[in-house]
Amino acid sequence: MVIQQGARRNFIYARQLEAAGLLHSLVTDATWPEGQVVLWAQLAARFSPHIAGAVARRTVVGVPSARLRSSLFPGLASVSKALMHEERAFALIDEALAWPNRMRGLCGADIIVNYQGNGGSFLSYAKQRGAHVVTDFIITPKHRDIESRERAIWPGWEKDDTSKSDRAFYRKRMSRLVALSDLYLCPSQAVCSNMCRRRRRSSIWHGDACGRTAYSSP
Repeated sequence: MVIQQGARRNFIYARQLEAAGLLHSLVTDATWPEGQVVLWAQLAARFSPHIAGAVARRTVVGVPSARLRSSLFPGLASVSKALMHEERAFALIDEALAWPNRMRGLCGADIIVNYQGNGGSFLSYAKQRGAHVVTDFIITPKHRDIESRERAIWPGWEKDDTSKSDRAFYRKRMSRLVALSDLYLCPSQAVCSNMCRRRRRSSIWHGDACGRTAYSSP
């Protein structure tokens, strides 16, 4: 099972797994299979090039409708980004995807692939029921602290809207995700090195990081 918010990397993991005959399901927000764009999205795309582009990005090529679990709840929850810091909003949006999926259950899936914690509490739900969790850490889990240090060095370059409380919230969320994940996918050596320092016992797929050679995520 692949669980993700948005059309990141053009649904590459789901498409590759489907091509190999290994995909259980793709769980995501508003999407549709190729040739099956819903009527409201077709109508909206006619009036806005921006919406037309979004509809095109969210059209999943190569994944049949039988394997697609889409939900509008994350889109509704995204209004929270106007009310709170984005890290807290991201966690809320992840939960908007988690709860409908928890109601459906694993349905036989034994490996859950996610991006940076997309899926929220569904990941721990799946882990408690024997599934393995594979997480693509798309950015270093230290990035909020790095961002804070950079802003201190170059004051006034941009607004510092990340409080100490927000940074602590992010660190706690990432620490839970690191501990929960059975396998890490790392897009760069910097991310891999930070993951190594956080949890050396886990498998890390990236070059020869931590003495393990396997695979670098696309």
